[in-house]
Amino acid sequence: SLLGLHAATFKPDVTCGYTSYRQSACKDILQRIKYAYENLPSFLKSPVVLYNQSEVRFTNGSTMFVQVTSSQIFRGRSFGDGSMAVFDEYAHVDLETAEAAYEAAMPALEGGGSTGTSKAIIISTPNGTGSNKYAQIAFGAMEGSNGWFYHKVDPTRIPNRDEAWRKKTIRTYGEARFRQEFMGEFISSKPLLISSMVVEAIKTEEPKYATDDLRIFVDDFNNRTIAVGVDVGEGVGLDSSTFQIIDLDTLEQLAEYENNVFNQNMFTRDLLSTLKMLKKRGCGDIFLGVEKNGVGQGVLRLLESSDDPIMDEITMINDVDKNGISTGRKGLTTTNRSKIEACGLFKELVESGKLKLKSVNLLNQLRLFMQQGVTFKAEKGGHDDLVSSFLVIMMMMPQLANYEDSVDQAIHDLNENIDDETWGIIF
Repeated sequence: SLLGLHAATFKPDVTCGYTSYRQSACKDILQRIKYAYENLPSFLKSPVVLYNQSEVRFTNGSTMFVQVTSSQIFRGRSFGDGSMAVFDEYAHVDLETAEAAYEAAMPALEGGGSTGTSKAIIISTPNGTGSNKYAQIAFGAMEGSNGWFYHKVDPTRIPNRDEAWRKKTIRTYGEARFRQEFMGEFISSKPLLISSMVVEAIKTEEPKYATDDLRIFVDDFNNRTIAVGVDVGEGVGLDSSTFQIIDLDTLEQLAEYENNVFNQNMFTRDLLSTLKMLKKRGCGDIFLGVEKNGVGQGVLRLLESSDDPIMDEITMINDVDKNGISTGRKGLTTTNRSKIEACGLFKELVESGKLKLKSVNLLNQLRLFMQQGVTFKAEKGGHDDLVSSFLVIMMMMPQLANYEDSVDQAIHDLNENIDDETWGIIF
């Protein structure tokens, strides 16, 4: 409110539009604007020509108005340079209306083209992880992929919100509601693979090095023993081809790759180039697993026929039978059972804190990765390619336990502390 009032007071022909999900909230916003205006010193007050329940218009041509969020929001309004639109409690607008409102508002705000200075601000308490436009925009902003900038106000800086207040509030509302409503976390009530309270507690890290496709989270690869899990997508703008890299001693995420444009040849080239780069940086043993779905078999054939010397320095992890004997088939086959088992291991390693995740892109996919029928996959409209390549590493783990004591110990510890369960999924 104050930001808009400042712009409208000191700049001519500025439009400041505010929208919220219900009429009472709109009235409250305008009441705050009027309160601030009425308490300005007289020499700062711009004369008004309109002062009603939905709009304040000044003699300098600037205007401030409120509208309930709808499919026609801001249509017919002119947002010139210095103007702004504020979307209040956008997570609580139903998805269809929010999508339509976004499509209606953005052309008005983009009127100034590449040199325009109008702004859009979205403010909201989270409302779960999926099925709302706010979560989609927020997750994209966290990744830096959609042109928005994410800023979370630190709720602990509010006076008197001390430990005694926190404990009392949790007793009253429950921890999940407290973390969403008071701490601004994206808490879901849906059957996610990884508890959303665990996901929100994970502290992501900025990559130490990044290209358009590859993100590396550590500076040093010297003497690290790594596992690389590969999930191959269709490319050409559809599902992404991805790989994840973890340290088998520390069980920390080291790097990840995703690209939804490259064909199999281009993706294989990038995979080999990355593996060579890691070797040059002192990496030790490399274990590689590739899911052999339809397009995955193409990448496996390219790797088998490659004359790149790096292939001689890599141990491929392939299918074995129930007795641990090689089937002779290259790659890793994903069945419903093997996927559920991989999901179970992934869940336990993450929720126990043994597996250390660092990527905000991965966490955003986990916010939408849930049980659907007898499997786990992304909620409609979401993606799970980065999760899928991590599940390939989980499928590798039983064999890696034969090579690495750290993996064997991690799995042993989990088996001692968990029950034999699959969260109600029955085969």
